[in-house]
Amino acid sequence: MKKFQIKDMSNPLKSIRGKLITLGSISIISTVILGITGIQLMNRNNSNNKVLNDMNNINLLQHENEAQEVNFLYYLEETYYDSILGNLNSMKTFSDDSLKYSNHNFKKDLSVISDDISASLTNTDELMTLISERGFLEENGMYQDFLSKDGELQECFNVLASESDWIDCAWADTNLSSLETVEIDGKEYKHATYTTDLKDVSKRNYLVARVGNNGIDYTGNVYVSNFVFDNKDTVDLSAVTVDDLSNSYGDGLSALNVTTFDGNPAITFTGKFSEDNENWQEASIEIPIPDYNIQNYKKLSYDLYFEATQTPLVKIAAAFNEKYDFAGGLDAVNAAFGEYSKLVAEGKDIEDSAAQLTALLTELTDNLSLYSLDEDTSGKAANLSKEKMGFFEQIHTFDQDILKLRTENIALNSSLTEATTNVRESIDAATQSSRISMTILISVVFVIGAALVIALSLFTITSIQKSVTTFRDTLDSIAAGDMTVRAQTGSGGEFDLFGKALNHTLDKLTTTLSSVLTIAEDIKISGSSLKEMAENTNGTSSQIDMSISGISQGATDQAKDVEQSTTQISDLGNLMDKMVANIGVLDSNSMEMKAASDDAEAILDELSVSNAKTTSEIQKVADQINTTNVSVSDIAAAVSLISSIAEETNLLALNASIEAARAGEAGKGFAVVATEIQQLADQSNNSANTITQIIQNLTSEFKVMLQIMDEVNAATTEQNEKLSQTQQRFVTVKDGIVDSRQKTADIKMSIEECNALRQSISEIMLNLSAISEENAASTYETAEAMQTLNETIAHQLDESNKLQDISIKLENDMQFFRL
Repeated sequence: MKKFQIKDMSNPLKSIRGKLITLGSISIISTVILGITGIQLMNRNNSNNKVLNDMNNINLLQHENEAQEVNFLYYLEETYYDSILGNLNSMKTFSDDSLKYSNHNFKKDLSVISDDISASLTNTDELMTLISERGFLEENGMYQDFLSKDGELQECFNVLASESDWIDCAWADTNLSSLETVEIDGKEYKHATYTTDLKDVSKRNYLVARVGNNGIDYTGNVYVSNFVFDNKDTVDLSAVTVDDLSNSYGDGLSALNVTTFDGNPAITFTGKFSEDNENWQEASIEIPIPDYNIQNYKKLSYDLYFEATQTPLVKIAAAFNEKYDFAGGLDAVNAAFGEYSKLVAEGKDIEDSAAQLTALLTELTDNLSLYSLDEDTSGKAANLSKEKMGFFEQIHTFDQDILKLRTENIALNSSLTEATTNVRESIDAATQSSRISMTILISVVFVIGAALVIALSLFTITSIQKSVTTFRDTLDSIAAGDMTVRAQTGSGGEFDLFGKALNHTLDKLTTTLSSVLTIAEDIKISGSSLKEMAENTNGTSSQIDMSISGISQGATDQAKDVEQSTTQISDLGNLMDKMVANIGVLDSNSMEMKAASDDAEAILDELSVSNAKTTSEIQKVADQINTTNVSVSDIAAAVSLISSIAEETNLLALNASIEAARAGEAGKGFAVVATEIQQLADQSNNSANTITQIIQNLTSEFKVMLQIMDEVNAATTEQNEKLSQTQQRFVTVKDGIVDSRQKTADIKMSIEECNALRQSISEIMLNLSAISEENAASTYETAEAMQTLNETIAHQLDESNKLQDISIKLENDMQFFRL
């Protein structure tokens, strides 16, 4: 038979296959474009995420270094810089890694980050060396050198402290009745001038004007003014306030004030002297004179104006009190150096602190020669103080390098923070830009692809519909009997091939129908002969056909039963195969569950060890709190002892004051000492009470802390019990998994044995089926032959009756076709 093929395929859109291939190609190209773009975006985002992770790690280590800096500033221990240096090395590793897999426009910032970390690493390494050499604790480095002479200085100060603060001048007897009377502002006053020589005195901070006697009676106002050294240098009372006179004392003193008298600044008080008191009575006015170097003067004088109400015999004198506190000055210097060192450690401006420290050292050195007559001791102390000044100058120069490095590190840290922020912002911007670009590209590709697919689909559908309509019209004409119609060809494609094949078929059919008309005449003649022959053989063949049909039916039923059994055995085998596969999956899952169980058991073991360690550490904390509580109790006992000593000292001071009053003029200086001792005892007692209250608060807080520790211990114990129970549950789960795996293996083995038996049965059934099929085939062939014979005979009989009718009908039917 001739085969019709499409010869011209130069235009792929002419065939349905070409259209579908083009449609699929467009879809594949769109998918590939989207896939490649997605992969590139994923790779870029993956690189960005790695860089972002490194930046986060760098910032995390940067914050940790800031915390270590705070710890260093609090404890001033160099070990914290070891952690800082280790973190910087880790930051350097993260920075180098980010430069390797980054290829975006923030490489510049990454280079800045790498450079900043490298510079910080170098600076920190150098800074550790400088800090170790400098030392920020009293027992380390240059700090220790600065304090190295304090022991010798303190020994000198102890010697200088043996000189009394109080310097007495001679008393002068003054009878008010014999004094000059002057009138000022309408009142009469008795004017007295006190003059004394100053010999072998050193600088003191207070000048004391003293008035008193035994058993005198005076209640008038007294004005004191015009304190003059060597008849040339007058003490400026205009700058003195009532608060400046707060150290003044005496039984005869009341209503102390600062005023103006006769046009000049003066100090006034009201006498409270009573003749009922036969003991010594005194009014002592202490005036601050820190700016006057009394050791350089030879004479002191001052004026007194007594209101002329009573005119007893009084005694007038002067004294000097309070030396410079050298030990306190040294403490102030060391405290200032501690604050200065803290500023250095913090990297802050130290110049004001250095100037203050230098001023304190200079003041301490200068006052050594002013407040003491012991030139040897004060000179030695001054040299030691100057040596201490030299240590500080060296340290101050050394600290400039530390401050420079810390300033650079601060700037580098700020730059690092800014650079990492820029990188994160750049990554966010790049990610957002990629997302927008991807969205636009997907939209464009989708729109273009969809438009092409839709257009090509519409074109394909329209083309197919047009070809189908034309082909259907042709077939409708053929169905109407018009054998002259032909399908349109020449357009190419599958329908062109169909049209050519249909036209060829119509040509053949037309020829055949023409031949059928001729044959119909011949059949009409042969029908009569065949009818007679069929009637003779029809009876015999019917009996043979019945016997063979029974045998054929039995063989056919047997073959069907064997075939059905074979199919069921095959289905059973498929089910067993599925069971084996499912059991394999179950076995794999059980292995994963066992591995997960082992991992969980290991984690629980680690958690158990960690909980045990936590419990131990909590117990150590509780023990330390108990120890501290005992120490606080010891402190309370010591404070109680101090309070008792202060009370006894206060009592002794009171007795000493009484005895000094009884001793009269000879006990005046001792009375001042007794008063100061009494004040010191009162201060000690108050301080002891304050400390006692603090200790009570501490004890209460310790009790709360101990209660909290007990609760923490109980919670930790309960947590350990729960953990132990969980471990036991995991052991049970693990045993169950192992047992389940064993049972699964047994089932799998049983199924394999069943499967082998199933295969054996299947082979037997296949053999039986083959035999049944052969028997059925044999009987079928015989039955078919007989049936064919019967049909032939019946056909001959029927056809002999119908042949003439058919020939007539055929003749009529052929008239339907237009040939």
